[in-house]
Amino acid sequence: MALMRLAQVTATSDPSGSLDFSQEALILSREFDDPLLIANALNGVAISYYYLGDQQQSLNYLLQSIDQMKVASREDTSNLELVYRLAVFSSNAGNVYQGMAQHDKALELFLQAEVFLEELLFRDPENQRYLSMYIKCMNNKAPVYQDLRETGKAEATLHEALNRSREAEYLPGISMCLNNLGLIEIEKKDYQQALSSYTEALKINLQLKDSIAIAGTYNNIGLIYEETSSFMKALEYYKLSLYISERLKYLFGISNTSVNIGKIYGILHQFDSAKVYLDRGLAAALQGDMLQLQQQSYRHLAAMYLLDGKYQKALMAYQEYASIKDSIFTIERSKQIADMETKYETEKKVRENELLRKDLELRKTTQRLLFIAISALVV
Repeated sequence: MALMRLAQVTATSDPSGSLDFSQEALILSREFDDPLLIANALNGVAISYYYLGDQQQSLNYLLQSIDQMKVASREDTSNLELVYRLAVFSSNAGNVYQGMAQHDKALELFLQAEVFLEELLFRDPENQRYLSMYIKCMNNKAPVYQDLRETGKAEATLHEALNRSREAEYLPGISMCLNNLGLIEIEKKDYQQALSSYTEALKINLQLKDSIAIAGTYNNIGLIYEETSSFMKALEYYKLSLYISERLKYLFGISNTSVNIGKIYGILHQFDSAKVYLDRGLAAALQGDMLQLQQQSYRHLAAMYLLDGKYQKALMAYQEYASIKDSIFTIERSKQIADMETKYETEKKVRENELLRKDLELRKTTQRLLFIAISALVV
């Protein structure tokens, strides 16, 4: 459908326009009463809301798209395209849950998507669409591990995804992996390697003309300069990133980068400028229902007020930060996530064994038919 194509190509460059196209496509798809068309249109609306920063609306439409796709797949169990779309929508929903700091639900959906994609790749190992989506899913899963302080799992996941991306010459995948690996390299204080990763990622993003990815990479380069106390250089890259995000009305980028700029101004004791940017970051995080960015905003507001000697305001901001922190993660949720990983690893092995069994049966049938054919020729 032409409208869906227009929505897709404008999703990152003009999310508002993309939303108009995808909503119109949804109206038309419902007139046709086709579950697959409806599911694709719902996903398009969800993506538009995601890039507009409205996480809850994005999630609502994604969950609807998954339900529609399940209806479609029940009607045609042999259609691999339906399995692929179900994997895509599950991964997208996981991405939104990750932004909302609901790590258990995010990981469940990423693992679910991986099971579907591994089944597809088993059937068609050379399919580039399946491979690129699998790499995207791995990239989406890695930050969940990072947020849960499972750095080893995150790094191993990203290196596997990067190797597969390079083998397939899949540029968006290479960029995603390098950006995510760069964050781990910063955490390990390997700033030279992080800068190398981001420089390569930026070159790819400029080549692909991916505005949101360019903004994200500029922000990440700013992080390196901040960590090495090159604050003016950090501000330069942060402001480049913020300019792009504001032009795109990309709430996640606006919130994340505004907080980073505010943090720098706080360190420089330019408290009026710090408050302006931190308040802007908090407002965008609240508008987009992004808990982790709300948490960051309050944490840096507390630090800024403390440096400025405004102790009551510092305490109030810290209490807000602590309240959100407690709601994001608990030991019990960590156990649930570990159990979930085991469940999906078991399910994956069951599916693999079933596919191998079917493949073996097919080979035996083929061999029998071949033997009969040869026997017939001999006779």
